[in-house]
Amino acid sequence: MAALPALPKGGPVSTHNPANYVVCVKCRVPLDRHELPLPTGPTRVLWTHPVHRQESHPAEPVFAHETGGEVVTSCDFCFSCLPKWLYRCASFVIGGYGSEGNWAACTSCHTLLVVRDYAGLVERALATGPDVGSFEPTLRHDLTLLFATFDQHRLGGPVPLD
Repeated sequence: MAALPALPKGGPVSTHNPANYVVCVKCRVPLDRHELPLPTGPTRVLWTHPVHRQESHPAEPVFAHETGGEVVTSCDFCFSCLPKWLYRCASFVIGGYGSEGNWAACTSCHTLLVVRDYAGLVERALATGPDVGSFEPTLRHDLTLLFATFDQHRLGGPVPLD
């Protein structure tokens, strides 16, 4: 697998640009980035399907524009389909997980984001995501931390997606 070039810091600033997404070449779903520190120094980047996707194949990362096809997008907060809003965000790493630039939001999550109701956003993500069983307390904690970090890295207000 070829190494992917670094994405621009903060991602696209003025528009939602799915061509810059790193997606799986097989299913065209945007992939999650994980940074794993190596004992010898540099960090290893691992790309995986989002936890809410139950894919039967390993992730094969490419930039979306290399696939020549549609990108299957979802809300970055609750995983529902058809995001309608873009939140500009600087890239960040937290607990080994990397966020590359902007986040997309569905209308319901956008409503919570406008008033910065992150507790409500965590509840929505847990309610609409897959059943996590006994991992719910850990996931609740991780989402709370992730959304707080997202808030610290936001770059301005929401932008409607076309």
